[in-house]
Amino acid sequence: NPYQLLKSSLFYKGGNVLCVGDREYKLQQNVKLIAAGKAVGGMVRAVQDLIGDHIIKGVVSLPQGYRDTFKHRLDLYPLSSPQLDIFEGGKDNLPDENSLTASRAIYQLADAAVANDLLIVLLSGGASALTSLPISGISIGEKRIICSSLSQRGASINELNTVRKHLSLLKGGKLAILSQPAQILTLILSDVINDPLDIIASGPCYPDSSTGSDFLTVLQKYQITNLLPQQLVHDILQKTYHHVDFIPPHFVIGNNKLALDAAVDCSRSLGYESSVLYSRVSGNVVEMSSYYSAIIFCYLLHAYPYTFQLMHDKIERCFKVLGIVDGPTVEKLIKSYHEVVPVFHSKRVCLLSGGEPVVQVKGDG
Repeated sequence: NPYQLLKSSLFYKGGNVLCVGDREYKLQQNVKLIAAGKAVGGMVRAVQDLIGDHIIKGVVSLPQGYRDTFKHRLDLYPLSSPQLDIFEGGKDNLPDENSLTASRAIYQLADAAVANDLLIVLLSGGASALTSLPISGISIGEKRIICSSLSQRGASINELNTVRKHLSLLKGGKLAILSQPAQILTLILSDVINDPLDIIASGPCYPDSSTGSDFLTVLQKYQITNLLPQQLVHDILQKTYHHVDFIPPHFVIGNNKLALDAAVDCSRSLGYESSVLYSRVSGNVVEMSSYYSAIIFCYLLHAYPYTFQLMHDKIERCFKVLGIVDGPTVEKLIKSYHEVVPVFHSKRVCLLSGGEPVVQVKGDG
């Protein structure tokens, strides 16, 4: 629950002091709030409940339809407040005019920050599409086409966000630079494997580790260089990149590992033997589904008196149904199962994995 995760990460002590980890912040009606992502509604509500009296201005960018879905969940929807502007946009997790409007409001709030301000930035998965403010030379429609094309071609989140950062006025550490000289505190619910701070939400407050050359490499790999104005590509390649001399504090308050640990605890409380197979799943979802289908069949082979040949035939039929022709061999999968799956003593088993596989769209989807 985003509300509980954030509330358990902050401590408000006497003297109007907010504590996060080993950091302390003096509160004097000086808090400005920026939030973007699919899960930040609950995070914003937790901040309001804890230090709402100190918030003087805020901008929240939520996915299209968020209010209709969560308006009855008091712990997942922000309190109405004259200090808080709430936007919805990013339909289909892509930039659009609504997310552009929200991003302009975010830009204005950050640009107006002063030294006495504490800017609290709340981020979760989906924030990249909800903070879409393109650089000069590209429209929001063109950026939408670029992001959609990369997603359909199966680009990884690292590749997609590398391109996003170079086309944005907010991403790749630019929000932090814009907000100087204010203090900045960033709290994150991570949906990216290994929690890379420059990739999660495209790192609006974290220095960009990629270069113009990296940007061009992704465009060329997925054959979409022609979708951008060539002068814009040239300007990005010629840009001089300066290292940011400061990195605001970042705290990851929730991630894939935390979710898997909670799932293990929950399943065990329900009487299942549980095991995490892998916590960093990536790659094409078709190949991943072949592994998981085969692992289920292999478990049945272990738990029930199937013959090896019968199991072999079942897995092969599964491959055909999934349309897998270039996947791993059945023999390799069965061998992998015995390497990664512990021996269970119960027929009530819960096998868990987490990560972020990608989908390559081959039709009109």
